[in-house]
Amino acid sequence: MELEVKDGKVIRLGLAVICRKEGDAFVAFVPTLDLATHGENFEDALAASKTAAKAFIEQLIQMG
Repeated sequence: MELEVKDGKVIRLGLAVICRKEGDAFVAFVPTLDLATHGENFEDALAASKTAAKAFIEQLIQMG
C-alpha cells in the first residue's frame, strides 16, 4: 500500500491482511491496525481493507 503524505512524500507499507469466509460474506482483518472490513467476495474484502487502512493512516498523519 502506498500513501501520499505532505509535500508529495510517499510512504509504502506492508500490512498483513487475514481474509476468511464467514457465512455469505468475506471478512478482511488487518491485525496491526485492529481493523476489520468485509465484502461479497475475497477481492471486495481485500479492497475494502486497503481503503479503510489508508483512511485510518491518513487520519493519524493529520492528527500528528
